[in-house]
Parts: sequence; structure tokens; C-alpha cells
Amino acid sequence: MRHAALALDTGTQGLLYIVGPLLVATLASSCNPDAALAVTAALSLAGTAAVALAPPSRRWRPERFEGQDANQAHQLAIPAVLLLFVSLTGIGFAIGAMNVWSIALAEHHHQDMLSGIIPATFSTGSFVGGLIYGRRTWSSTTKRLIISTAAFLAGWLPLLTRPGSRPPPRSPCPVRS
Repeated sequence: MRHAALALDTGTQGLLYIVGPLLVATLASSCNPDAALAVTAALSLAGTAAVALAPPSRRWRPERFEGQDANQAHQLAIPAVLLLFVSLTGIGFAIGAMNVWSIALAEHHHQDMLSGIIPATFSTGSFVGGLIYGRRTWSSTTKRLIISTAAFLAGWLPLLTRPGSRPPPRSPCPVRS
């Protein structure tokens, strides 16, 4: 149940990443970027206040366990956790680059909505993947990581097949004017 609950939590967060970029792109192209920024700031403030002021958030206090060390940062330094951090940094780099790329692509093609449609499409895939992932029962953490990583990499492969994505071949002799 915990596995399914975390997958559901991730999926519902994914909905924000589907609706958010579309809302911002729509406001920025139909009104202006200042309106998109103001609406985004207001919704972020309202969402933060709703979570912070909700009764479960106000009641929650962390549990203390007997023998619990006040400084547990050293537990994060084990090799498996460090490897996970490095891997997630690479995934974060790819996702962040995709968001910047979508804005550049939108500007290049003079299609402002692409800056919202591309991240929303990416997040839709993430949302659907999270639903599928949450419904599965996994026998091994290693198998889960390998399959998830392979699926993540496979999702990027279509970008390699885009016509015109490779630079033209260079002439062996420089052209002089």
C-alpha cells in the first residue's frame, strides 16, 4: 500500500506539471508574460498556504526514536545513496534541459504554446508511467531500477530520429570569400 500511495502522490504532483506549463504558456501568449508570472505566483502562494494550514500539517510532529542521533547526515553518505543522488542529478539535468529546450524551440518556430505543450506532454508520460509503476508488484529493487532506467532512456530515443537534428557535414576545405 505504501508503494501505491507514493506512486499516487507522484502522479498527482505530475498533474501540476501537466496543467502548469499549459496555463503559463496560454497566459503568456494570450495576455503577457507578466500576467503568467503573477498568476503563477498567486497559485503557488495559495497552494503553499493550503498545505501549510491544513490540519494534518499543523498536527504533525516528527517522531523521535530511542538512540536516534541528532546529526544523521552521515547516513546519507553511504555509497548506494550517493549513487542514487548522482543518478537523480543526471535525470534532473535532462528534465531541466528539456524545459529550456522547449522554450528555445517555441521561440525558433514562433509558436509560444510549444513552451507549455512540450513539458506538459513530457509530464503526461511521467504521470501515465507513475500509474503503471504503482500498479506493478516488484520482486527486486535492482530489477525495478533497471527497468525504470531503461524506460526513461527509451523515452528520449525519438529525439534522435528527428529529421534535420544533425548538423550538416563539414566541407574538407574551408570556403574562402
